[in-house]
Amino acid sequence: MKDKETRAQAFELFEMGYKSRKVSTLLGIDRSTAKEWQYLYEGGDLSWLSENAVDRACNICMEKRVLIIELIKCGKLTIAQASREYKVTRSTLKNWIRMQKKEK
Repeated sequence: MKDKETRAQAFELFEMGYKSRKVSTLLGIDRSTAKEWQYLYEGGDLSWLSENAVDRACNICMEKRVLIIELIKCGKLTIAQASREYKVTRSTLKNWIRMQKKEK
């Protein structure tokens, strides 16, 4: 989990126009983390500044997870749309899809 100070610094860099690649380099964080934060920032979702994304994902019941996965699989939502609508990171959604495929 990234601390709030790192998240605040990333926010300031995004405000200055920096993109995820540069933010990840400047802050010494994983590029995928910076990319996810930038995506949420650009979508107007600032919950990533104070919340742990894992906590948000854990609060979604299994029935809702299955529904979200089905909406993605049938093409009614893209992973990006589902991420914004349900406030779950894209990487978490991809993991849910991957786990469901393994179960079958």
